[in-house]
Amino acid sequence: MLIISRILFALFAGVCATGFAFINPIPVLAQYPPQNQQLNDLLRQARDYIDAGDYDRAIATYERAAYFDRRNAKIYSGIGYLRTLQGQYIEASRAYQQALALDRNNPDFQYAYAYCLAQMRDNRNAIRAYQRAIQMDSRNIKSYIGLGVVLMREGYHDRALQIYEGIARENPGDGSIYGLMSTALLELDRSREAIERLQRAVQRYPNNAQLWLQLGIFLAGLTENEEGATIALQRAVRLNPDDPRAQLQIGWIYQQQGREELARDMFNKASVTGYDSFEIQMEIGNIFLEQDSYLTATIAYRRAVQLAPDRPEAYYKLGLVLKARNRKADAIAAWNRAMALYRDRGDRAGIDKIQVLLDEEETTRDRVFEPFN
Repeated sequence: MLIISRILFALFAGVCATGFAFINPIPVLAQYPPQNQQLNDLLRQARDYIDAGDYDRAIATYERAAYFDRRNAKIYSGIGYLRTLQGQYIEASRAYQQALALDRNNPDFQYAYAYCLAQMRDNRNAIRAYQRAIQMDSRNIKSYIGLGVVLMREGYHDRALQIYEGIARENPGDGSIYGLMSTALLELDRSREAIERLQRAVQRYPNNAQLWLQLGIFLAGLTENEEGATIALQRAVRLNPDDPRAQLQIGWIYQQQGREELARDMFNKASVTGYDSFEIQMEIGNIFLEQDSYLTATIAYRRAVQLAPDRPEAYYKLGLVLKARNRKADAIAAWNRAMALYRDRGDRAGIDKIQVLLDEEETTRDRVFEPFN
């Protein structure tokens, strides 16, 4: 059977997976009322840069606009929005904090702030931020789902399940909420209920590729029903042929069967279709790191760093493969960046992990240059 960590990866692969799929889209960039001609021109110019996809210049232009109107919360929310699009969640969260300082009861700003904290894996503060967002706007389903996801991360599976059950009663949408409910049941060691819930869900929502994918994952990882797992995964691929998570899962099944060439082909396809997903690129890197395919792993981790430059685990893994390729200076640079990011988050475990690696490199270097007596 596939290991549980693989199952949970496929369910919580960032914005692509069950849970965070609901959190998108990031709140729409607000329109700004005219203040004066120079400010209006800057705002128009920023929107032009956004339309052209030049987010760096758009941010710089919004920062200039903030100089002329420091009390305009929407300017800071615009900066936060663009930082979020670039995966710069620390900077985005700071921008939304500025926006909230000026407009503290704005539910869109509060939700966006909570989203950034969740993406930063600052789960405890994200819980409080989502709760505040719900107080501001109790009708925003995305806030409830975001709260459920971060509660799950912190081990509060019962509370998360209660939230998901409430959503299912009030607004089940396309049925994806049943996937989250099943995941909570799995975490509560109620795997049979989890599978039965998914089997009922795919009958009720037969065109939901995510539910079929999750059913295939659960059957493959928790039962001996390989035929049922394959049928479910194939259905998921037919409904969404470009879903990299389905391709990864099928690749894992091939790998378990010893069909290495087919497995590698599926992993390579997932790398392409998941090119813009941080979590997919990280998992591709992890797969090839396990196989000692260091160059391919390096490519995946470098893409992950581009997609989410504020995520220290990407630099940590990048350093590992660079060291394996004997590129020690580059590895140390990656680990130093990871260290800085872990320090920004106050992540003691992350700091200690990186310090051990840096100390090992320092010790090795000292041994290499130790003079003869």
